Amino acid sequence: MSHLQDGSQSHPQSSPDVRGAIFMTGATGFLGRYLVRDLMQQGRTVALLSRASKDETAQQRMNVLPEEMGVAGDATLPQPVCLEGSLDQPNLGLSEESLQWVRDNCTEILHNAASLTFDTDVRTNEPRKTNLEGTQHLIDLAAATGISIFHDVSTAYVCGLRSDLVREEDPVGINGFRNDYEHTKSLAEKAIKSAAHLTTKTFYRPAIIVGEFESGRTTSYQGPYQTMLYTWVCSQMAERNSEGRWEHPVRINLSGNELRNFVPVDWVSMAIVKGIMNPACHGRTYHLTPDAPVTTAELEATLEEYFGYSGVTFVSNTNLPDADSTPAEIDFYKWTGQYHKYMSTEPRFDSTNTREHLGTSCPVIDKAALLRLIDFAVQAEFGRLKKRNRRQSRSKAA
Repeated sequence: MSHLQDGSQSHPQSSPDVRGAIFMTGATGFLGRYLVRDLMQQGRTVALLSRASKDETAQQRMNVLPEEMGVAGDATLPQPVCLEGSLDQPNLGLSEESLQWVRDNCTEILHNAASLTFDTDVRTNEPRKTNLEGTQHLIDLAAATGISIFHDVSTAYVCGLRSDLVREEDPVGINGFRNDYEHTKSLAEKAIKSAAHLTTKTFYRPAIIVGEFESGRTTSYQGPYQTMLYTWVCSQMAERNSEGRWEHPVRINLSGNELRNFVPVDWVSMAIVKGIMNPACHGRTYHLTPDAPVTTAELEATLEEYFGYSGVTFVSNTNLPDADSTPAEIDFYKWTGQYHKYMSTEPRFDSTNTREHLGTSCPVIDKAALLRLIDFAVQAEFGRLKKRNRRQSRSKAA
């Protein structure tokens, strides 16, 4: 257990904030990094649950967060505390010293950790292991340490199979779910709601999280980025005409009017931290969703403009790929297969609580914003550039 600022310090000071420290999971994830930064900038001490990876200790994994998020070395900000443990263990595997520190200092829990595995992996028992069993361990920790305020980062897709307007107060999963990820996240919400010792329970339900609004910056390349990645790879191999354009003969079994509920990661974090920092906002469910979703046709048109191709057509009510499919078409459905249900059955989300109580609405993801998202991903080679630079740095260090 230590301050991130000094990995050798084993006895961190008590939280100086009269509101107490926030015990947080999922700090190293895509959204988690922004939450840590934004909470620090609000003056909150954050206790970060961390476990070692194959290459790094728990402390080393946490040490990079402030630097990556631009808040390292700022003496005016409270430094996070690293608590080594894991969601898959009772009491999160925390030492007695760490448990006592949590009792003495933490007044709220922010649960951001999640498994994004769509379909159950029988070897690891994911996503149930993290999303449900891990949540239950965290609920039990709250009871053991006297914490009664719980903030849960869920997902808008606990609504399950809906294509109509979904309200924040609607029951979840009334028509079933697309996958085990949605189902386990809904069960986690139910477990939190059923915990009598948690007197204040707040749920934040983001839709499809993408890169920062202004810069397009991202460290996660799932969801819509798989379509971008597939198109980028095709563009590298394409034969171009004299004008630099190329043909991309792919039929997409959609109408083009389907909705894509994209939300920028920095806005999602800002909205959640607004809710955490204002006790009057606690105890509600918030859809962190767009008022003006992108359509599949708008996304496709933007990809065509950026990569300079033509040939994609929308053919709804067609079972693809089929015997007439081109190699490009077959590859497209292989790359994006697990996301097809989201492409064809996306609902609209009401976000009244978010507007009225958090006082914010999602910025509009228009063509310019989509181009920024695509361009950042391409310049970063969809994460490959960062991995290559990291390997080179380790090689030089060795």
